Amino acid sequence: MKTLTVTIAALMAWGTAMAAEAPSIIQGFGKTKWGQTKEEVTALVTLSPVKPPADKRGGPDIVAVGDGPIDRVAYYFTHDRLVWVDAYIALPAGVEPSMARAAIQEVIDAKYGDRDSVKALSASDITIRTEQDPQQGGKGVCVRYRNNMLEREIERQELDRRGCMTGMSDGQNPRGIWLDLYIGCYILSSGSTPCPESGARPA
Repeated sequence: MKTLTVTIAALMAWGTAMAAEAPSIIQGFGKTKWGQTKEEVTALVTLSPVKPPADKRGGPDIVAVGDGPIDRVAYYFTHDRLVWVDAYIALPAGVEPSMARAAIQEVIDAKYGDRDSVKALSASDITIRTEQDPQQGGKGVCVRYRNNMLEREIERQELDRRGCMTGMSDGQNPRGIWLDLYIGCYILSSGSTPCPESGARPA
């Protein structure tokens, strides 16, 4: 119980320190900035010698060594631009993951719950969530940062570049349109112009 209490306290202190940079998350995570290329991010982080297997999203593209209680940080890109960051926390033996997750989420919610932070995050459509780490069999905690607005804009730009038309609204997740792009290449609307490059998803 003592180990659990001390560990939770340490994780809450970490959560407070991370959340203390609330305004900066609008620009990016840590030293990195939203929209940076893989080359730019690689130059700013220390790469992990071990890269976990690809998850259902096909990533991560870059895995960096973490700091303090953070075991590793995974970076995901859309068309070579940073839009998503996962910070993984490895928990010591005896610490209940669900309790650690709840403690960290509570700190993050409290810190980002003030009016200015809520307004800034909402305007940028940046989401911050906690999950139990599936790569550690649920025995770790993942804090997920995602810039949804930037991701949508990058997808729109790519579709425009390829000559595709789309009726995608701001509330739709761009990853959800790819099935239509692959199969038949008509995007969301039956009146859409066929995409000239229907063979493969862009890197």
